[in-house]
Amino acid sequence: MNGRRTPVAPASEAPDGGAGWRAFALPRAAVVLVIVAAGIVLAATTGGTAAIVGWGVVAVGGTLAISFVFLGVGYSEDRARAREERSPTRGPRADPARARPRSGRASRCPRSR
Repeated sequence: MNGRRTPVAPASEAPDGGAGWRAFALPRAAVVLVIVAAGIVLAATTGGTAAIVGWGVVAVGGTLAISFVFLGVGYSEDRARAREERSPTRGPRADPARARPRSGRASRCPRSR
């Protein structure tokens, strides 16, 4: 092991970066909606401690919803990175040998003069 992490494609993503991830987005959303709905029903129909537990269930559903949004963002970044690595023309940032040579002087901020 060289200590570097190797990226692993998510199990829910199609190898071609296609629509495979969408097949798993709907069940995640459905789970969140069921949890939130159960919490709202519990909070609205009961009183006392059960209502507090119901609002806690709603909070857990909200936390899951936000977590799934961040998971989707991460998957989209992984797909973009994989698409960029497969691209034959990756631009000057990807290949430092092809980058424009720098002039001999350092750039300065105009306010620092």
